[in-house]
Amino acid sequence: MTTTKRTILALAIAIVPAAAFATHVPGSSEKVQYDGPLSPTAGVKGSIGWKDPLDGYDWYCMDVIKGKKVTIGAKRTAGDIKMNIGVLKGLVANDGDPRGSLPVVGETSNSTDPDAVFTFTPDFDGAATVWISTWLGENGGNYTVTMSGANARAACGAVTAPPAPPPSSIQVGVPDNPVLINSGDTITVPVQVATSSFAGDISLSVEGLPDDATAKFDKSFFPSPGNGTTNLTITPGPRTLPGTYFITVVATSGDTSGATTFQFVLDCSPPMILGVDQPKSASVNRGTTANLQVKSAGTGPISGANKQTLTTPTINDTGSFWVRVSNACGSTDSQAATVSVR
Repeated sequence: MTTTKRTILALAIAIVPAAAFATHVPGSSEKVQYDGPLSPTAGVKGSIGWKDPLDGYDWYCMDVIKGKKVTIGAKRTAGDIKMNIGVLKGLVANDGDPRGSLPVVGETSNSTDPDAVFTFTPDFDGAATVWISTWLGENGGNYTVTMSGANARAACGAVTAPPAPPPSSIQVGVPDNPVLINSGDTITVPVQVATSSFAGDISLSVEGLPDDATAKFDKSFFPSPGNGTTNLTITPGPRTLPGTYFITVVATSGDTSGATTFQFVLDCSPPMILGVDQPKSASVNRGTTANLQVKSAGTGPISGANKQTLTTPTINDTGSFWVRVSNACGSTDSQAATVSVR
């Protein structure tokens, strides 16, 4: 009698809840509660998860420049989370409103990595909403998010121009389009003043300038009847942060005034030092000096940029030298150059 042994193979099928693979793109009913603006000068720390009191979305904002590449990175620092990043065009009208119809610019497509990077080139100017998310079911963790290529906003939430002033017998005219400049540059805006059913001396002033910026009119006083044209020059200072501002030009004559507002966008790129522009190591005779050169790039003003050459003190022993270059958007350190004694 022949006995046949049969081996039964048991197949283990893991059933994973569908929720664990839910998309990271927020639905139209998802409420946007901003955690604050992103800045190219420093990373922002956050906590995220799907266990109370945390939730699965964190929200940030920034201002983008059409055609300028933006890179956003999210790095897990603690916990069991997998980072995902996405961008919406625009902002919700009020903090806490649903996402609604804000269009998706792009996202990292359900990344399963603890860190994520999303890079895109916007086809629009202005505000954008950034979301950071993690997989459903993950208890929570901490992360740091960084951004480059866009500008920080003073606050999240839809930016609107100040309300239009009531009709006045003094009219002030400025360009309709937003004024865009790089940090370190100056901009000249034409201003026209006209009066109707009114005659009097007109004085001009400016409101809404960002910190450390200055404004100067070529001509700020128009004698009666008060009609004329002038130029307004705006100069950002070294501590003027990039962002979107609303500048108001006010024309005053006694108790009568007229005003108009234009949008002023200050762009800024952190400094950088290309490899070919790093300081070079050198060898000198004992008791002499060395000349080291470094060349920086980025939007100015750049601290110390008026001196690209450093003459060292007298060299008697081998030593290292490096330079830190900074502007309103951040700073970078050069490589160290070694000066040896021969």
